[in-house]
Formats: sequence, C-alpha cells, structure tokens
Amino acid sequence: MTFPGNRRWVVTGAFSDVGGAVMKNIKVGCGAASVLAESCVSVAVDAAMRDLDGAQPVAAMIYAPYEGVAHRELVDQVRKLSGVDCIVGGTTFGEITAGQPVDDHVVVTLVGGKGIVAGVGVGRGLARDPRGIAHSAVGAAISALGDEDPALLVLFYDPMLADMSAMLAGVHDHVGPDFPVVGHGTGTGVMAETRPVSIQYGPDGPLGGSMVVLALGGAMHATTVSLTGYRTMGEIHEVTKMDGTMVLELDGRPATVVYDEDQEGGGGFSREAMAGEGAIHYALLRHPRGLHEAPALLAIYGTDEETQALVLAVHLSQGSHVQVVAMDVDTLTSGAADRLQIAEDRLGSPIRAVICADCYGWKLLLQSRLGEELSEIRGRYQTVPIVGMYSGGEIGNLAQLHADPNHGFANYVMSVALLG
Repeated sequence: MTFPGNRRWVVTGAFSDVGGAVMKNIKVGCGAASVLAESCVSVAVDAAMRDLDGAQPVAAMIYAPYEGVAHRELVDQVRKLSGVDCIVGGTTFGEITAGQPVDDHVVVTLVGGKGIVAGVGVGRGLARDPRGIAHSAVGAAISALGDEDPALLVLFYDPMLADMSAMLAGVHDHVGPDFPVVGHGTGTGVMAETRPVSIQYGPDGPLGGSMVVLALGGAMHATTVSLTGYRTMGEIHEVTKMDGTMVLELDGRPATVVYDEDQEGGGGFSREAMAGEGAIHYALLRHPRGLHEAPALLAIYGTDEETQALVLAVHLSQGSHVQVVAMDVDTLTSGAADRLQIAEDRLGSPIRAVICADCYGWKLLLQSRLGEELSEIRGRYQTVPIVGMYSGGEIGNLAQLHADPNHGFANYVMSVALLG
C-alpha cells in the first residue's frame, strides 16, 4: 500500500540528519511528584521549568497513574502552567523519573530550546483502522513542524484495542522503517485489564482507544536502541497446533516435550521454576514472516500437563515460527553498555535526555530487583533527565533483536531514545 504526499529523510541507521553542522540546542526538563502531594502537578511542572534554565518549552510529555488523578484537570494544568499546547502522554504501569522506577507519580517532561519545533497528531478510534489512523496521526504531527524535518517520533497508544503491527505499518508509510521512533503502550496499573481502556493524553485532554504522536525536529538529533534481557535456547520451531492461547504442538510434536528439550540443551531454569515467585522466566520469541510483522516476545505463563501445552496470555497464529528464550536482568545489563555505545556513536552529539519505554513484564519478573534493568542507563547519563514508563508493549529499534533492521513492536524489551 502506498500513500500520496509522503516525505522521506536522509537517515543513517536510526540517526536522522536534520541539520548537518547546525549547533544543537535542545533542552529537556523533568519534574515529578506523588499524586498524594498537595499541588502535585504544579510541583512537577515547576521543577521541569527550572531544568529548562529559561528556555521556552515547545512540548510536554505526561506520564501518570491510572488511578488517583483527575486526567482532564491534569492536562489543563500542564497547559496552563507551562504555556505549551503540544501535549502528549498517557497512563502507565508505573512511571520512571531520574532513571528510577516509581509508582503513583505525575511525571512531566518539557522539551524546548533554540531552534526546536514540535507537532502533535491524534488518531482516535485506533481499532477501526490502525494503519490508516496511525498514518494520519503521524502526518498531522509532521505537518505541524512546518518547514522543519522531524528527528524523532514519540508514540503513546492503546495496546489492547488494535493490531500493533498494522499501526506501526502506518507509521512506516510516512517515515520508513529505520526512522527513530519510541513508543509506549499505555496501561491501567495492572496487567489484568479488567478496568476500562487505558488513557492517552492529547492537546485537548484525555482520550481512550487512541494514539497520540509527538514529532520533534529542528536543531536536534535523536536515535533509538532496544535493550533486552533474553537468551535464545534451542532451534526455531513452527507452531503446528493451537487451542486458544495454548500452544499444543511445535514441529508436529507436543509443545512441552520440545520445550523441555530446549531447556535442557540451553542451560536454563527447570520447568518447575515457572511456578515460583517471579515465575515469568520464559517466553516464545516470534520471528517475523514479513516486513511489518514485528518480532515479539510472548510470555509462557505455565504448562498444561494433560494436553502437554504451553500456556500463553495471547493467541499465536498457527504457522508462526518461534524460539524458546529465557529472560533475566543480568543478560539485559551485561549487553546494555555495548548497545548504548553504538547508539551514542550513531547520534554524534552530547546526550541531553533519555526516554525509556520499559516493559511491564520486567516488573513481574524482577519484583524486589526492579530498577536494576535501568542501572546502565543511570550510570551513563547521570546529569540528564531519564524519563519514561512501564509499558504494555514497546516500539523501538529492533535491529538488535532480529536480523530484520526495522523498528517494531515487542514485549520484554526496553526501547530507549537518546536526544542530543
């Protein structure tokens, strides 16, 4: 499918050449306050404005809990206190500020600086036509930049109500698959989605079942990198029989038999370990079959001994190609330094801020060790804002996860954007 009026940009890897030798002047400020604190929004915005050191903000990102917040008032207050109309954000599975995980906080990030421009696009009713709506939202955000080219797209979207691969295809239709994009799947605080749909923030207030896109451009650079804590075990298998969310057969054999063989050969934890505390240690890595089918990590929540099936949380299409993986934070942190260094070299300018879309699955897995997955980022970028959220599905540069270099949608991944 092609769309008229697309613009293309000169890119190298995930680096957007938006200014050549132009001096980069981006400034980013961040403030956070507990929702229990008096005037929490004012406290957060004031702190972010101080960080800007007199620069005029052009965009605001809001991360907030689902409960304990009057969402329309929150957006209105951020607009009034900051003077910014380009507002995006959403409710979370937990917030990140100063590179640390927090809960029940309002986190406000302001972007400004000489020569920095911003635009917002809103796509309502994402489930109706995820590709077309995403395409329109990205187009609106980029058009709002005027004559300036974009350097980064920041997405907030409802991960429960649409085909995320189709949504991402709509993004790629505008900017191509290697353009810097970081995406957050908004949430309600718990993975068991028994509540109403999560909330996205746009310039006019809170939304549901939608996506909002922030385009940043002008005198700045950006690049993205995805970090993961999994190691592959065994060969790639074809899913030959499914029943709902249960994988019955891999390569025509009982799924648990294949799984146990891969565990034994891969030196992983025993199958019984899945029943203990922090039980989600394993997943199936789905390998993409086409340009816009992204690799994804699908958690294995248990086994069914009667049917010899692996139990997932979501349906997996018969014919998919998957690989058993084991996940642990030590694998993530040990590989983070090299990947971040590659991203820094690609960026080619001092880091001014870091945006993290960190998988909610890490909260389930790490429990008391939560935050360790952010340790390398905290150590490298101690003097700049490190903000983000625990997300229900991440969009980022998945070149490190699969031979396919495209940006894509995944789970158990931390998608990181570096701004400079």
